[in-house]
Amino acid sequence: MKRGLPPYVGRWAPPGGFVEPHESPEAAAVREIAEEVGIQLNSEQLVPHAIISLPAMNQIYVCFLAVLDRMPLPQACAPESLDARWFTLEEYPRHSIWDPGMEFDAERIFKEVQTGQLHFHQCTGDSSRVFGPYVKDGHRLLDRHHVR
Repeated sequence: MKRGLPPYVGRWAPPGGFVEPHESPEAAAVREIAEEVGIQLNSEQLVPHAIISLPAMNQIYVCFLAVLDRMPLPQACAPESLDARWFTLEEYPRHSIWDPGMEFDAERIFKEVQTGQLHFHQCTGDSSRVFGPYVKDGHRLLDRHHVR
């Protein structure tokens, strides 16, 4: 979505926001996605994907990928979003995304989703680590080395 509110006004970013009191990160993600792009999900559709720590801004981002049975049409929901849409890798707006998103290799994330070989990313300042791969199995995410 193209952000309509600070921070990162006018930049493309995933839906997001603050976790409210007594709310889990998953519940917050489901709520924010509905509020900002009009897509209804449930927490079981979310797969943990990354934690981005920005000590200089005193912020931590918990990022999820959503497992969808179909691709619903996102809708911009003002004032939070100015525009909302899906992108192919070729259309991905690399030069106008939110600053924390600059840390991620979009091509690698697209490839992970296409192959079902997902990784978990941890970024703190200039340091970054990648865990996995994990294999997507239906609506579950399985650690390749610890399948139950």
